Amino acid sequence: MRKTPEENKTVHCLGNGRACAYARGLDLFQLFGPDYSAPNAAQLLFEGGENIAFESERIPETAVWHHRVFDAGQPLGDITEFAAAAEPIILREIRFSRPARFRLDADAAAGFYRAPAETLGIPDFYFGEIPEDSPFYIYSFDRDRRRGFVRGRPLYFGFLAVGGAVLQSAKTRLEIEIADGALALFFSDSFAGLVELAQQIRQTPFEAFLRVALCFWTAASAERKQTTAAGALSKMCDDIFVLIKTQQSRSGGVLAGYPYHLAYLRDNYGVHRGLLAMGAFTEARSLLKFYIGVFEKYGAVHNAQGTDAFAFHIHECDQSEITGYLILMFLEYARATGDDSLFKRGKALLLWCVQQQHGVMRRGMLPFNGDETYIAGGILTREVISHGSMEATLLYHSACRGLLDAAGAVGLSPEQAALLRDDAGAIESSFAENFFIGGRLACNSPDYCKAGGLLPFRHGVRLCGHGLGLSFPDRFGRYVCPDCVDKAAGEAPEANRRYFIPSPLLMAAYTGSPLLAPYLGELAGRLHPENGGKITGYDPGLLLSLLKSRSEPAAELERLLLDLRDDAGAWSEYYVDRRPSGTMYRPWESGLNCEALLLSPEASR
Repeated sequence: MRKTPEENKTVHCLGNGRACAYARGLDLFQLFGPDYSAPNAAQLLFEGGENIAFESERIPETAVWHHRVFDAGQPLGDITEFAAAAEPIILREIRFSRPARFRLDADAAAGFYRAPAETLGIPDFYFGEIPEDSPFYIYSFDRDRRRGFVRGRPLYFGFLAVGGAVLQSAKTRLEIEIADGALALFFSDSFAGLVELAQQIRQTPFEAFLRVALCFWTAASAERKQTTAAGALSKMCDDIFVLIKTQQSRSGGVLAGYPYHLAYLRDNYGVHRGLLAMGAFTEARSLLKFYIGVFEKYGAVHNAQGTDAFAFHIHECDQSEITGYLILMFLEYARATGDDSLFKRGKALLLWCVQQQHGVMRRGMLPFNGDETYIAGGILTREVISHGSMEATLLYHSACRGLLDAAGAVGLSPEQAALLRDDAGAIESSFAENFFIGGRLACNSPDYCKAGGLLPFRHGVRLCGHGLGLSFPDRFGRYVCPDCVDKAAGEAPEANRRYFIPSPLLMAAYTGSPLLAPYLGELAGRLHPENGGKITGYDPGLLLSLLKSRSEPAAELERLLLDLRDDAGAWSEYYVDRRPSGTMYRPWESGLNCEALLLSPEASR
């Protein structure tokens, strides 16, 4: 469909695990490398004027994009763009009938410099240095850079225009005029490495880079398709596989989207489920090996971690919920592939996840993690984080039972098995009392606090309004900064409230806990796909999975879920009255919704 830049809201990604570019239409609004825990170096914008329109398509089974560009309704020409197969290079070929202008603006790069051709022998080679104190992820409310994660060494960004004219109009801006040629953007952790890439780009025809990239992607897609259902959903699988793989670092960690240059564990759970459903076992295994590697290196995993550089985004109660997801990822991988070899290498990580959850269990309940999507999105108030979480509790229960079933492959000792058995039994004996209230399932229980559930301190959002960081409970149990501990304003009205919102309940059902079986009818009965308001981008997929598990008709919901996709075939972070909200082109929501459609009985019709 032909669109103007103003009409286009669709995002797509070019990436190979080393260099990444997020694109919105004809603009590359993020460019970073030589790995995925790198600051955004620059953005490349197309300055075509108000009469520009374009049509975009991705070559099937590849991450190569083709744009047909029009000016005042007449064809202007074509743009082909992709990441090189292996090198940290982003390439664009321009084939226009007349010169057009692009603008390259520096972001983390302090400015651009023209390398002397007489010294290096490379004409029109521009570069920028990204200082080691440049943050690649900032998570404070006021964008206070002191709270960002920074690199321990400088990075380098290079630019070449082959067949075009470049004017440096400011220290941080290059103006490019080009009709027939190519633009290359590339990255290295040393200037010597950047020079080698510049020489390779000058010596290699664009068509050669394109040919190798096409071969790489068709091979990866062919490997996945061996176990993927064909038919009407094959294009959806292709769309989502490319979406995930372009955002998967060479380390195996998958980004949560363009605002988040980190691998979020919760997001990667949905990604992992989608990869398994599509038959992308190589990528799924790489993801699990990433978390094993993080644990082996640092002795912990948290809410989010740097894909290729040290970074931990620690949130409230990271002992809970995400640790359950991680155990389920190992169990589900072994079940889907028949390969249980990762249990042995990941055993220390799995047992650590068990101990983290066991340590915060009170009266058969675990607390909320503070960055759960419905809390981060304001669907559920942060006051409940100190409550018992039905979702986190059932995740731990499923993890306990799953590990017991795989005790031989994991190599559990009798003492380890006994702990799992005791904790699962405690959850089972108290579940109805904790969460089935007045004939309805509640997603939280304030009784967790009364059972000694308040932690002495935690990281995350301070409820006094003073940003993120270390916080302590005041006398009303609200976690605040050290300066506000003795300034308690009173108990929040939400402190003892129970909530019955669908997202946490659906997620618990999605992970397959047998404890929910008696309550699924009640849960399905009060959820409807036509409900308006704000929902997470995976709510419809969760509901479809629930209906599937009950063999209930789901054609209406399947149509809704398919209709929510954008022009790139992706789902977004949230929807408000069915309109995309938050981050577009999201791996988490797209992986989960893809799996739901693949497993739906209606999907084969």
